[in-house]
This record gives sequence, structure tokens and C-alpha cells, in this order.
Amino acid sequence: MSVRRLAGSLGLALGAAVFALYLGLWGSLVSSGGTDGADYTAFYTGWTIVLDGDASNLYDPATQAATQHEVLGGRSFEAGLNPFNNPPYLVLPFVPLALLPLQTSYLVWAVIQLALLAWLVWRLLTRIAKDWSRNERVLLVGASLAAPPLAMALFQGSFSLLVTVAMLEVYLALRRARDEQAGLWLVVASIKPQAVLATGVAMVAARRWRLVGVAAAALAILAAAATLVMGIGIWAEYAKFLGDYVGSFDVMSVRPSVMWNLRGTLTLVLGPEVTDAQAAAINTVALVAQLVALAVVAWLWRGRWDVGSPAFALRFSLTLVLGLLFSPHLNPHDGLILVPAAAIAYGALRSRSGGHWIGLALFASPFVVLLTNPLSVTEPGGPIVRTPVVLVAAFAVVLAVALRTARGATRGEAPDASPA
Repeated sequence: MSVRRLAGSLGLALGAAVFALYLGLWGSLVSSGGTDGADYTAFYTGWTIVLDGDASNLYDPATQAATQHEVLGGRSFEAGLNPFNNPPYLVLPFVPLALLPLQTSYLVWAVIQLALLAWLVWRLLTRIAKDWSRNERVLLVGASLAAPPLAMALFQGSFSLLVTVAMLEVYLALRRARDEQAGLWLVVASIKPQAVLATGVAMVAARRWRLVGVAAAALAILAAAATLVMGIGIWAEYAKFLGDYVGSFDVMSVRPSVMWNLRGTLTLVLGPEVTDAQAAAINTVALVAQLVALAVVAWLWRGRWDVGSPAFALRFSLTLVLGLLFSPHLNPHDGLILVPAAAIAYGALRSRSGGHWIGLALFASPFVVLLTNPLSVTEPGGPIVRTPVVLVAAFAVVLAVALRTARGATRGEAPDASPA
């Protein structure tokens, strides 16, 4: 067996071993009844309110607290209410999960999550890495399975896997000049609006009007259904709730110090005791930085581009990374989007000089994060700058430099086959 093939096999084995550890911890969490403390309980709370016929009060904190208290059998989260915060237009499709008891519903969603994981790996292998060598493909699988955000997504019962699959499908649809499909997948991913904002800005800047139109039409249909069930006032209630929620600091289960982004880093720099004035300053800086990042994304997508070029792949990957790094709200499990972002970027860089070193760095990153930021990193406190933030920032710099080189080499890039 060649050294490279042995390295690939060992990498896959290491990733599989780490994933087996994740599954073991997950099984222990389920058997001990610890899943009640997962974010899934917040989702279940919201769906239960709608199922009980009180949908107009879905975003009322008092209603949520009372329902969650009942769902948990008289108990509550340590931080108090863990609120339901998903947008109204993507509530109804999940309400049937509230017909089941909480733990049973969690297990059903767990099965769906494993199916989404299989879908993610399959699409990475058959679409992104179809021309890669065997060693590159097995290392991709190993790194994907070992990614710490994956463990957190499974434990929490979050929507991170769904969003990650959807964002990968957006990219694949764009590559096939199927803007309508890309628009629909973008709507699916918008169950976490902060995860799709940068990509949405990119598509508007790129004048992908067919994509934008399809997404807008789908959102309108979903919004009409939500309004019919929840009432017209639900939109004002959601806007008010969202403003309070995003701007909150260490209340309503919002803990900026655990976030893998600029906001989390600023919080850690100021220490464990953040005053109200400091919290307001952090939120302001984070908001301004996000607006600047979105302006940069819009600038990146100006002009004509070719979906078959390395520049397109690098641009899409950089958009995902900037969206994460400067998001105002980014839980660690949402970092799972970095898996397709890294795979897409490596696909564009693998044939370049030094590309294999970038590949090795990307493969090693999940293990470095796991060793330096154990799963308990979801607790407040820790180092001033978390390893994942350093790695993501470095990744963004590498992508920016590579994109500059690629765009310089293809200055006369032709438009893609689909009309913009």
C-alpha cells in the first residue's frame, strides 16, 4: 500500500472513530433523558403553541415560557426560557412533530438528521469530489464526520444539517444553471435567516433575478399560509421579538461568549463580566462589521462570472465564510456550513501549486478544533480568541488571496449559460 493511500485510510479511520465517539455520547444523552435540555425543546415549544391553537401568541415570551414549562413537566432551562425564534413562514411544515411526545419527537428528528448527514456526504462525494483521487475523497469523508459542529448539531437537534445541505444544493443548482432550484433551496436554508443573508445579498448583487423571483414567490406562498393560521399580527410580533432576541446579551439563552464569530470574540476579550454599555458597544460593532461584510460580498459578485471557473467556487465559499464570521448570531453547530465551504474551495485549489497543503490544513482543522475546543466549549468563558475563529479568519484570508489570483487570471470571464 502506498504512503498516500495509507494516509487516506488512516484519515478515514480517524474520522470514523471520532464520529463513533459522537454517536456514543449522543446515545448516552438520549438514554439519560438529557435531550430535554437541547435546543430541540425550543422548537418543540413553538410547534406546540401552534398545535394548541394559540399561534397568534407564538412569539410572546410569557406564552412560550408557560408552554415550555408544561412541556418539560414543570422544569425549565437553567437560563430560563429557551425561546422559539424561527421565522413564521417555516413553522407549519414542522408542526406535525409536536403530535409526538417530546423525546419521541426528538428521536424522529434524529433519524431525519442522520438521513441529512448521509445526503450531505453523498452529494459532496458525487458532485464536489467526483474527480478527486481516492485519498482525497476518503479524507473528505473523515474530516466531515469529525467536524465538531456536527456533534453539536446532533446533540442539540438543531437545523444546522438542514441548512448545510440546503446551502450546498444552492451551489450545485447554480453550477447547473438551475436558478429556480437554487432559489427554492435558499428558502429552505432561510429557516436560519442569518445563515443565508450573505448568499442572498450575493445573488441580488449578481442580478440573478430568476433565482430571486422564485425565492420571493415561494416565500410569499409560505407567508400567506402562515398569515392564514397565525394572523396578520404575527409579522409585527416576530419583528419585535427578533429585535429583542438578537440584541439580547446573556438572556433568553443568547450567550455571545460561545459564538464562533466576531461578536463572540469581542465578548471574550472584554472578560466574563460584560456591562450593559459594553454589551451595547459589542452589538453595535458587530452590526457595523456585518454591514461592511455584506458590502464586500456585494462587491465580490458584481459583473459577469462563469459557474465553471475556480473563481466562482472560491467566491461562493468566501461568501459562506464571511457570512459566518460576521453573523450577529452564530452558535457553534452552525459552523457546520464550513464543511461544504471547505470542500468547494479545495476543489478549486487542489490543482494549484501548494493546493495539497491547503487540503491537509482543511483536513486537520476539525481535529485541531476538537483538541483545543472540546465539546464543552459551548459553555461561557474560555480563551480570549477561540481556535475556530482563528481558523475561519485564516481560511477567509486564503480564499480572498486565491480569488484575487483567480480573477486576475480570468479577467475576461464569460457569463454563464443561464441569463442573469
